[in-house]
Amino acid sequence: MQNETSPNVETLHCNVSATAAATATATATAPAEPTSFAKPFSEFAPPIYRVKPCAETTLKKVYERIISDVELKARTEKVWLDNDLKSIILPSITPSCTVNQRADDQTTGYSNVVHFDFDHLTDKYNLDLDEVKQMLADDKVLNFSLIHNSPSWTGLKAYITVKDGRAEEHPLYYSAGMDYLAKIHHLTADSACRNISRACFLAHDPKPYYSVGWVDRVVLLAMVPAVTVTEKDAMNRVSAATPPPYVSTATSVPEFGKPTYSVGERPSDLLNRMPQVLERSKRDLKADGWIENGELWRRPGKNGGSSAIFNYFEREDMYFFTNFSSNSPHFGIRGYAPVQLISELEFGGNFLECITQLAHEYL
Repeated sequence: MQNETSPNVETLHCNVSATAAATATATATAPAEPTSFAKPFSEFAPPIYRVKPCAETTLKKVYERIISDVELKARTEKVWLDNDLKSIILPSITPSCTVNQRADDQTTGYSNVVHFDFDHLTDKYNLDLDEVKQMLADDKVLNFSLIHNSPSWTGLKAYITVKDGRAEEHPLYYSAGMDYLAKIHHLTADSACRNISRACFLAHDPKPYYSVGWVDRVVLLAMVPAVTVTEKDAMNRVSAATPPPYVSTATSVPEFGKPTYSVGERPSDLLNRMPQVLERSKRDLKADGWIENGELWRRPGKNGGSSAIFNYFEREDMYFFTNFSSNSPHFGIRGYAPVQLISELEFGGNFLECITQLAHEYL
């Protein structure tokens, strides 16, 4: 094998080898990308200190390559044995842009791609990568374009394509996606990927997810978290003012699954797991004109189809109402816990007043 830093490495890592292309199976060929949304981004030969790109690529090409490139597979297997090698032997990309050299002030084009990096899913959080990958693939709000394993195979890298994206709005798209992923899927994305020229390593994955899905920039902008007084601030204020007896009664609360309440847990956490609070939130939705069909819900004024889903999240041991429609009254395109629904529908969005009243009624 040639030296990793020899000039020939650049040629090797900027193109799928002829052998790999010839042996790629039919399943490695992704559907055609929408030409109006799929824009190229820069690729870099190893080692990572190379800041000048060697080629341009696309999500579709990345998808095909991480499945079929035999050399990339061999190098990924070396990284499994020594993670520090990834900076030396793996190629990388700047998924969100093309550049003259890898720096935020050296971009030459915006790719409409936003990249999320989820680290330590298996080794720290004991999650199954295939299950998390499928969960994200099933998401109908962000409509992920590509999801694949990290080089160490302990995390995931996930990409969305933004329709009519604008480079100056990239940090807002990232903030919206990061907030949504935390609230709906309980996943924490690496905040460093907010930078438009952030590098991402390529690694072999025999089972990546690929689609031509996209999310409208208007939807993402509507999901940008507020920078004013947050719900978390309100809940912390209530928790600080809540006497210990509220928490001491937690064990008598009817359970959905097997929740374990700890001393000092916020009142909202207890309330969100109560069947009576869940039913109250559903009554509020129906009173507002929503139509229930099992887990699926249709917004007021819509004649058919579904606008939201109200389903159970085992990891949090509670239900979440996820709204998909940009025409829904009261709700943005995001997830809502039962208490949040009641806050919007009964208290005009005043979360502090809502949580105080519900704590008085139920705890």
